[in-house]
Amino acid sequence: MNKKILAVVFIVVLVVGMVVAAVISHNLTEGSRENTGISEEAEKTTVPPELRMQYPDRLNGVLETNYEAKNNTIIVTYGENGTLKRIFGSNELMTSEQAYAEKTEIDVNGNTVTLNGKNGKIYTAAWTENYNSYFIELSPEGEGIDENEMAEYVSATE
Repeated sequence: MNKKILAVVFIVVLVVGMVVAAVISHNLTEGSRENTGISEEAEKTTVPPELRMQYPDRLNGVLETNYEAKNNTIIVTYGENGTLKRIFGSNELMTSEQAYAEKTEIDVNGNTVTLNGKNGKIYTAAWTENYNSYFIELSPEGEGIDENEMAEYVSATE
């Protein structure tokens, strides 16, 4: 009879041990998930404003190939096709080193955007918003784009 009682006690202790181990394992897994979420969220909110920017993932069909953030300037490169530049804390309108014959201004989301181009195609867009300067420049050797397409790129940039 003593052997039967010892066997039952052993089985009960074994089952209780397995339940406790499962609960502890579950809590550790939940704790690591919560900590990951907190650190990811903290990372998003602690990035300084001059390094935060939303921008189109492609420019004239070319995907982003490089993202460079230094001091108060962000430069997004789209291969050899063009660049998007933002200067934080500036209201100076940027210009291209390339001279373009045609210049026009359009309104995009309440911002006055200066477009430059040639032969009816747009190659640059410059504007200021919330004390930030933005500049999109396509390669002068490329075909350029139309005004509506450039306005979409401007709208996608914050």
